[in-house]
Amino acid sequence: MQESGSSGRDAPEQIEQLGRFVRDAFFAVRAFLDALLDSAAWERFGRRVFKRIVIIGIVGIGFAGLGWKYSTGIFLWLLVPAKGNLTPFADGLPVFTAPAEMFGVTVSLAFRIGVLAAIPAIVISVYTLSSQWLPSRTRTFIKIFVPSIFLAFAGGVAFVYYVILPTSLTFLLGFGKGVAVPLISVTHYFDMVLSLMFWVGVLFELPLAMYLLARLGLVSYRKLKRARLAVWFFAPVLAAIITPSFDAYTWTLITVPLVILYDAGLFLSWLARPGDQDYMAVRKTGSAIARLARLPRRACRKAAGAVTTVFRWILRK
Repeated sequence: MQESGSSGRDAPEQIEQLGRFVRDAFFAVRAFLDALLDSAAWERFGRRVFKRIVIIGIVGIGFAGLGWKYSTGIFLWLLVPAKGNLTPFADGLPVFTAPAEMFGVTVSLAFRIGVLAAIPAIVISVYTLSSQWLPSRTRTFIKIFVPSIFLAFAGGVAFVYYVILPTSLTFLLGFGKGVAVPLISVTHYFDMVLSLMFWVGVLFELPLAMYLLARLGLVSYRKLKRARLAVWFFAPVLAAIITPSFDAYTWTLITVPLVILYDAGLFLSWLARPGDQDYMAVRKTGSAIARLARLPRRACRKAAGAVTTVFRWILRK
């Protein structure tokens, strides 16, 4: 009888809870539809989008203009890794064989600088438009992760400029010394340099991409670890595609860092979800070190206990 009475009292409460849920759902749907059909809200959103498009255009055109203005200094900076060995002339500068060739190279350089400068403006614009709907933890993650992408790209560009270009150009341009002299055109040289800088900069973002995929749960450290053997096959193929001159020296200088970058990505993917698997026995090693660190403390405690016991025995005597 008591159970039937309690179930009878629970029924109105359940109906009341269901009614509250239906009412809240109704008001939520109505608010969503109001916002969706609100022309003023869409107009404000359109103005915000248009404002950011204008800013992106100004940034891109402005940096393209700066690239055009300072193109001579940029070209001379890009020529430093060649060490004046591109031609047999006194200054060693590259040559152009068509009247409009140098003009076309300058326009291409200014355009690439403008596009490259517009990418951060696009990312910031998308973030500011969508940040109000993102949780605080997601906003914090984006603020840390996005600058890391640009830093990784800059690291790839620096690797090309300070490592790949000086060593590969010294090897390639000096390989036929005494038999032939180099006569490199300005178009071929700058296309090779800018292409290498772009693609190696993209490759340096591989660890961050692996971390992001693992963080989102799209891949796991275990699956990436299984694919590690395939990297030894695909890395040389990818390096051969990226290498403009397809020489073995530059190919090696790209293949080896690519394998190392994948290993770094493995570590970052493990950091994204360390509970999935133990990376190179890190947890076991840490536990062993912690146990070893506790041994002196335990020995001191036992020694102190033994000394205390001896003193107590002496005092009793």
